[in-house]
Amino acid sequence: MIDLINDCSIEEILTAWGRWAGQGNSNGSYLGYKSFHSVIFGSCGGGGVSVSQDDDMMAVGRAMSQLKALNPFYFKMLKLRYLYGYSYTRLASKLSRDLPEYRNNHKRMCHKTAKVLVGEAHEAIERLL
Repeated sequence: MIDLINDCSIEEILTAWGRWAGQGNSNGSYLGYKSFHSVIFGSCGGGGVSVSQDDDMMAVGRAMSQLKALNPFYFKMLKLRYLYGYSYTRLASKLSRDLPEYRNNHKRMCHKTAKVLVGEAHEAIERLL
């Protein structure tokens, strides 16, 4: 059995959490999250890590809640990336309005900048796990 939190990368953990949170937990109860992508295309089948480890997924959910209180921008970024499946380009477009340096100058964020910011958010969530 895989210890998801200790044995997997933060990207694998967040991907598994996004799938789990988007579809409810393994008991079939609804958590309030619903991924539009999962409604249209169903679950993402094979590959990746097992998402049957509810305790690990609950720990990620708690860490995400803490991140929301500490840094709402990072929380929003990770939620859009892993729960709703946004690409870096789409994240850049969506989040340009949230950062004053882009909003005030009417500029758009580059997808490379979005990738760097997601990396910073990964570090922040990793510290909370």
